[in-house]
Amino acid sequence: MELYRRVAGNLDGGKDEQIAADLEAISRYLEKRLGRFFTKDAAAVARTFPVPSRRGRMAEGWAEAENPWRASGATRVLRIDDLVSVTSIEIDGTRDGTFTTDLVAADYELLPRNATKGPESWPYTSIELTTSGSQWAWTGGANVRITGVWGWPAVPEPIVRGCIELTRILRLESPRATNSFSDFGVVASTNSQARTLIDELVAHYAGEQTVTF
Repeated sequence: MELYRRVAGNLDGGKDEQIAADLEAISRYLEKRLGRFFTKDAAAVARTFPVPSRRGRMAEGWAEAENPWRASGATRVLRIDDLVSVTSIEIDGTRDGTFTTDLVAADYELLPRNATKGPESWPYTSIELTTSGSQWAWTGGANVRITGVWGWPAVPEPIVRGCIELTRILRLESPRATNSFSDFGVVASTNSQARTLIDELVAHYAGEQTVTF
């Protein structure tokens, strides 16, 4: 586990079996709380995503209700899992298990557009079809198979440091530690410093990134 290895390499005695167990437990706890994992695939993997259908949500009299793409449940943006890079994108428009439409690079754009720019690289979380491409919109109910490397480009440094500090709190090796605990779930719920640190990580990493530059 990349997150565990990064943390273990920054903690004194990281090869100790008990410390290793604590680090792994905290790493997995954070990934569960944040709803994402911070490692990445070693090679391209195929994942399939259903395009949400929006039938029945067209309000009478709404301007877009006369748009045949909107009325059929189509959308240009597809939400996906955290993605580092794409190898191929295929569409099964009838959901019969046959992916008959292959997209080329000009057909889509990965979002957020500036995810890999700046001091901390984030993964892509959506795919938007271009207006000049072969597909104007994702048709509601279709299946989209995306082959690529999933996860994060690199483990964010705040996640690494957070795991280290939470491990120190658990092991009474931090000035933030106030009581001895044998279970990290108890630490996370009763230690105010641990709760604050976890809440800060959740606030920054549990949602989708908003890129402004």
